[in-house]
Amino acid sequence: MKPEMFRSSLRSMMYAAVCLLVFLAGCGWFSGSLNPIKSVSKLWRSTDSGLMLRVGISPVSLHQVHLEPGMQEKFQRMFDEDLRSLKLPALWVDPGSPGCPDFIKSPGVNPAGDFDNVAFAREARKWGFQALVRLTLLAYDVHERSTGFLWYQRSVEEGRFLWNVSVYDSETGAKMDEVTIPTLFKADEDDLKLIRKGNYSNVTRAPEAAEKSLVAVAKAVSDILADTPWKGYVIDVSENRLVLSSGSEAGLTPGRELVVTSPATPFTGKNGQQFFLPGQIIGKIRIESVSENRSEALTLDGVQVEKGSTVKALK
Repeated sequence: MKPEMFRSSLRSMMYAAVCLLVFLAGCGWFSGSLNPIKSVSKLWRSTDSGLMLRVGISPVSLHQVHLEPGMQEKFQRMFDEDLRSLKLPALWVDPGSPGCPDFIKSPGVNPAGDFDNVAFAREARKWGFQALVRLTLLAYDVHERSTGFLWYQRSVEEGRFLWNVSVYDSETGAKMDEVTIPTLFKADEDDLKLIRKGNYSNVTRAPEAAEKSLVAVAKAVSDILADTPWKGYVIDVSENRLVLSSGSEAGLTPGRELVVTSPATPFTGKNGQQFFLPGQIIGKIRIESVSENRSEALTLDGVQVEKGSTVKALK
């Protein structure tokens, strides 16, 4: 083979290999699966400040699903454990945690019957929370799907868990992201009958499938939170002295300087939804003393700070 032909052939093979890699990677992206490389890179960015997020886990809610006694609590324990196993710089507070505040145990609802994100944001700042995770079981049922190719297709019935998880930000009250995750599992005819009857506790493969599905949900939460910067909140002001609702538990230490912004302002969006707009940077503060969940700080350069202001790590 002539050198020119060899080089041309080699270039064609390398091009084909690159295209194959892009295609395979693309399949993962377009299928909606989480990209582990993206998750890891996000995790590194989120840990730059060295401060710990404080994240609430609200009780697992049900949407037109009637579980047998004890199953909802079991799902809650499994989900809590899965979240705590994540390699995230976060302090998790669930309904069973000592001293868990009421707004985590029983999230408020607005007049329309929806989750009251505004009330959540106001309470979360007082308690030093940066986010809230809300998990809903949308379905635990029999799901029918087609398998095979063209005229060889046939219908297959399987068990299904369908979860929806959303994460809310305490500064804005906005939903950071929302993911719906289905998990299908093989079930024999007896198990399918039990699921249809709502006799879920006796379904043979359900426990394994539930555990698998909740691990996937926890990973989705990790992907949402991994890029979330730490934020603290000013809950009291006396001249140039401030009190923050975060302390040593979050990693704050005396002498540390933080950026301070003006308080977030209420904002009404489309369809009357209410949020808060983040404030503008107005200066810096310095931590003087800390306790577990409180800090005292001094303003620097004569900056005027209001109650409700947000503080963030220096970049």
